[in-house]
Amino acid sequence: MKILQICSSESWGGMEMHVCALAKALRQQGFDITVAAAAGSDIDAFCNEHNLPFFKFQPSGYLSPLCVFRLFRLLKRENFDILHVHYSLDLWTVIPANLTTKIPVVFIKHIGTARSKKDPFHRFLYRRICCNIAISLVIAENLKQTHPIDPERIRVVHHGIRLQTFDAAADARQRMRAELKIASDEFLIGNIGRLQIGKGHLEFLQMAADIRKEYPKVKFIVIGEPTRGEEEKANAIYQRHRELVLGDIVLMPGFRRDIPELLSAMDIFVFPSHAEAFGLVLIEAMAAGLAVVSSNCDGVLDIVRHGREGLLVPPGDHHALSGAVKALLDHPEERKRMAMAARNRVEKQFTFDKMIEKIIQIYNNCID
Repeated sequence: MKILQICSSESWGGMEMHVCALAKALRQQGFDITVAAAAGSDIDAFCNEHNLPFFKFQPSGYLSPLCVFRLFRLLKRENFDILHVHYSLDLWTVIPANLTTKIPVVFIKHIGTARSKKDPFHRFLYRRICCNIAISLVIAENLKQTHPIDPERIRVVHHGIRLQTFDAAADARQRMRAELKIASDEFLIGNIGRLQIGKGHLEFLQMAADIRKEYPKVKFIVIGEPTRGEEEKANAIYQRHRELVLGDIVLMPGFRRDIPELLSAMDIFVFPSHAEAFGLVLIEAMAAGLAVVSSNCDGVLDIVRHGREGLLVPPGDHHALSGAVKALLDHPEERKRMAMAARNRVEKQFTFDKMIEKIIQIYNNCID
């Protein structure tokens, strides 16, 4: 099966990481994979590192005739079996380029849409999509409510992870804590995500300040950087860090690729995002054997069950966030029970193999 994975986004987050992980995994299973993405992007760098065939794909907005023509020539030349689109903006280029080749198009919705897209232009686009994948139940419902899509053409496929990656990283705990200068008797509470207010970083910092007053042996770490081109959105977070005089109490090492090793150094994972289509980093933390505290928003509800794998709190409520973290600090046996349940849930529901199996089935159905 010959597949073109398409994503022109130049950011580096869950969507872009999914493109890379999916392309690599499908190739390992014997599929002929090409990736169409922006030159100079992190996806480009990944393809170069892993020797994945790459096609420069950078539409200049909704209407990009030159990009449509270049993609049309590629489709005519390469005879792909499936076009898998990850970024909704790219549909405005992919669908026109595919009008004569009529290759089955699969679209995966990573992010919810606030406004209705049921105008004639969007009807034209979505009528030509074979299957729409939603990464969570809330995204599936969002597709039904805001897009001109037959519900029969929507499938929910949760993201999955490779458990072996986190098993292998478990031995890195002492080394990583030494690198971070976390003493053996100190407790480390972490968060991973793009630096922006919507990810709940302000609440995390306030929670850290509150917790530190009562628990002097607790430290915190925030891993991540601003989205490329949106660096100013992180200014309020850095400012709050300074205002609360958190210094080396809250470590902010920026972007890191060694996430499994960093998770192995943590004792609790906190995810206070205001809105989240799914929450891949949550299942990564759970795979690492961590109890979690998360906001009870959107796609998170597909992952964490309150009181079983972790504790859920209202988004934007730092008092509730602090209370939930204190509850886990004060009850180590309960924290251990939740950590074990979290790992078990990932093993049953969110493995990479399950995800790949479902996606391949969708490809086959579309070709049929």
